[in-house]
Amino acid sequence: MYTGMEWWTKVRLEVSRGEKSKRGVLRDEGIGWATLKKILEYPEPPGYRLQEARPRPKIGPYLERIAQIIEEDKSLPKKQRHTAKRIYERIREMGYEGKYTQVKDAVRELVRLKQEVFMPLIHRPGEAQVDFGHVLVRISQPSINEALIRELLRGEYLDKRENVLLIGNPGTGKTHLVSALAFSACAQGRTVRFYTATDLVTQLVECREEKRLQRMHKQLQRLHLLVIDELGYVPFSKAGAELLFEVISRAYEHHSLMVTTNLAFEEWTEIFGSERLTGALLDRLTHRCHILEANGESYRLKQARKRSHSKPSTPQDSYQEPL
Repeated sequence: MYTGMEWWTKVRLEVSRGEKSKRGVLRDEGIGWATLKKILEYPEPPGYRLQEARPRPKIGPYLERIAQIIEEDKSLPKKQRHTAKRIYERIREMGYEGKYTQVKDAVRELVRLKQEVFMPLIHRPGEAQVDFGHVLVRISQPSINEALIRELLRGEYLDKRENVLLIGNPGTGKTHLVSALAFSACAQGRTVRFYTATDLVTQLVECREEKRLQRMHKQLQRLHLLVIDELGYVPFSKAGAELLFEVISRAYEHHSLMVTTNLAFEEWTEIFGSERLTGALLDRLTHRCHILEANGESYRLKQARKRSHSKPSTPQDSYQEPL
């Protein structure tokens, strides 16, 4: 069985794009149905996979109780929540005879599985197919660099703490594309948060007024990827611009940023007000940055034209005043 990553990706793309039929792939590549099914199911050669969880006779009977404690803790202030050590003490009272390390590992795993992911529930027009096992993106915007998108889906830019900047006209699928990239990062176990620029600045201003700003900065510092969508649609106040600059400065070479905007770099001063602040922000954001341009026709306008052309005429539309 072949396991080369380039060959594996080539076969997946040929079938997903409709370039070859499944039977054609079987004939040309000399593989069987079981191999092709595995190629289409997994984004990379899967190797050995554990079919079922290994038995855990000591900690197993207590996992449900541990999960219940973690769930109950969500309604409590952080300082009142159970540590792994305290959970260990509680289940020992129930008869647990195993070691503390098993409890600690179980708590870490349950917390990770229940961790919240902040993603938009409504996506703008575009074409993307997203699955938490892997992400397949079909790009119908000619100006998008498809090879770079494929590279970004692998997530290596997150390890290098590099940024991604999408620049383009409204309606060209920028939000849809960053959503797919963010889902891909989530599928790889990364922590991601998604904000529109206006919502992020609003939350920062509210946190500062309520003296919770440092807490929010600490939450953002724990991320692998912060997505800021629609930068440039609404200008910021001086305080808002400074707060957003601080977020971007703290992220610099600490974690990755992904930003979408409809403005060219020279127009960013209109949003942030200060040339000095804008220059410093762009310096941090564009250093070690992947830049994508989406300058095609708006999907919304294209769909609006289709609707107007397909709309049937009514008798009122065709009525003419008698002469």
